[in-house]
Amino acid sequence: MKPIDQVARCLIIIAGCALLTLVACAEDVTFNAHADADSDIVPDTVHNTTPDTGFDTTHDANDTNSPDTAHDANDTDSPDTDSPDTVSIEDTSDVSLLEDVTEDVTEDVHDEAPIVPIVPVVIAITSPVDTVHTNATVRIEVEVIEGSPISVSLQRNGALLATLEPPYVFDWNTLTVPEATHTITAHAIDADGGLSESSSRTVIVDRTHPTVVSNSPLHMSDIVAVGEPIVITFSEAILAASVVHDDAIVVRADGVALSKTIVLSEQDTVITIKLDALPKLPAAMDVQIDMQHLTDRAGNALDKTLSWQWSYPAWLIEFDGLQMPHGANTILGDAVLDDDDLYLSLIHSGGLNVLIRRSNTLYFLGSVETTNPRIHQARLRVAPNKHLWIARTEFTTTPGSPTDVYYHVSKWDGVDWTDFGRVFTSYNAYSSANITWLGRGHDTVAYTRHNSSEPNSYVALARWTGSAWLAQGQEIDSYDGGNFGATINADDEPVVISRMFIGNGNYEIIARRLVGSTWVAMGTRANAGADPWMIDPSIDCTPPGVCVAAWAEQSPGGSSNSIRARRWDGSAWQNLGSTFRDDEQPDSYPYGTRVRLDRQGVPYIVWWQFSQNNAFHMRYFIARWDQTSASWQRLGKAIGLGSYNYILEPRLVFDKDNVPFVAFSDGAPASVSLMRLNQ
Repeated sequence: MKPIDQVARCLIIIAGCALLTLVACAEDVTFNAHADADSDIVPDTVHNTTPDTGFDTTHDANDTNSPDTAHDANDTDSPDTDSPDTVSIEDTSDVSLLEDVTEDVTEDVHDEAPIVPIVPVVIAITSPVDTVHTNATVRIEVEVIEGSPISVSLQRNGALLATLEPPYVFDWNTLTVPEATHTITAHAIDADGGLSESSSRTVIVDRTHPTVVSNSPLHMSDIVAVGEPIVITFSEAILAASVVHDDAIVVRADGVALSKTIVLSEQDTVITIKLDALPKLPAAMDVQIDMQHLTDRAGNALDKTLSWQWSYPAWLIEFDGLQMPHGANTILGDAVLDDDDLYLSLIHSGGLNVLIRRSNTLYFLGSVETTNPRIHQARLRVAPNKHLWIARTEFTTTPGSPTDVYYHVSKWDGVDWTDFGRVFTSYNAYSSANITWLGRGHDTVAYTRHNSSEPNSYVALARWTGSAWLAQGQEIDSYDGGNFGATINADDEPVVISRMFIGNGNYEIIARRLVGSTWVAMGTRANAGADPWMIDPSIDCTPPGVCVAAWAEQSPGGSSNSIRARRWDGSAWQNLGSTFRDDEQPDSYPYGTRVRLDRQGVPYIVWWQFSQNNAFHMRYFIARWDQTSASWQRLGKAIGLGSYNYILEPRLVFDKDNVPFVAFSDGAPASVSLMRLNQ
């Protein structure tokens, strides 16, 4: 209601009250004029008897009962008609006029609407609903929720931004204001001049293009682990909706785009890219960030299109070039992983050393005392009580000439090496010398026995009883006893695989298991025919009863140089995929085949090849059986490229997380390296 209406209404009420008073007076006069006819006093005039009239009247001071008029003090019954203050009503019929006026005023008063108080104005900014970033125009929408304002305006940082008319919408062009954070509120004024204010909104004006502050992996890195995250850090927050665009960030392996998952940090300034599937390694990687799609929260595009490259190798170097100070050549004897501890035996011209790698640091476990000056093999075993055993071959003369071989075993008790004596002496047997442990928890060794008076070599087993070495089962007749592999099967039985010469240039591979004291053949023999030679057989078994055997096949000219693998199904051997070879150098010859099953029973094969046509250079290869494709998959390219050395045996082991490691000798002079699979 307007103020002027309220004033008018108050005046009407006051006037009505005055008229009611007059009506009351008129009724009193009418009552006196119509007094009872029997009354002794019938006045012919009526005096004004209304008290407190405010007039200063004169009367007899001795007569307190006299009316408030001037009259004769001795005559109380007769008013003084000559008094100038006397009011005389000759015609009482005029009283009806007062009644009519009173009724009209009363009706007007009762008919008027009740007074309604003014409702305060409630106002709100409905758009944007939260903090907004902009580089140009932003729309601001205001809603009057309650009340009737006479004006609505927008304020920026406390100063007038715009005056609004219904429907209260304002498109603010921010190009005229500096890049900064601005606070916007809506104001409303009601009819009484009251001010209402909305809650504020923050508008961040930003016209600066975002930039890439850092990226990982670094550009042109050539040794990157696939587990290393791909991370991009920006100079400011990035708009999440722009990141999910297919072309905003592209990751390629060897030129092929990869499926990926992009994770934006809580502050929207860091992007982490996770590949949905790893590429086949090795792989040349590159990332491209497109400036046309990636923007900041204000819509500013990246300052430029960015790309960088790196490489995922198949194998990561843990260490390389490890040499003992005693001589030029350091040859790997063996490698064994026990939990996180890696044990290495290293053969050099000065003797035999054992190292332990713990927490990426190598420590010496002393030197093993040898009886003879030259060492051919040094096989390691970690017992259940964590004691370390080493079985080795020693020679008395220069390799290549008639010589005797001595098999010795020593044990490291945590302080020093203790020699457990000579297991056996093999005479004139350098070319076929071989010794190996059957398994981690077994104190049984398999070795080659050869006497110059006998045409063949033999594979024999011996177990340490605590005081002496005791022969196990019969010796296995073998044309070349040095070509054998040994392990323990699920029934805790020793298993040996060896090659046999059957004449006319033919060889056969046969596997046997020791039942009590008798060797029992496992299935039929494998025969590759007249052309290929079968060499370096190896076997491994897992507790569930799975056994896998592998060997190398060679032929003159290299036409059939390959690796063959078979799996034992409990009653017969089944080919495990097709044969495979070094396709880059098909004329090279495979050697040193070693099959190992990981902690999940997946077969791996490691071997090495050399080519006489390539200055006797040799390379290592590793393949893994892929059950999905039912084929062997090469794990990267060849490892190493060094001069051929007669004793170069790779060792494949698995840590407690089932990550494969390969240790090998390489180079001239020879040194030892360790790599782990990039996975």
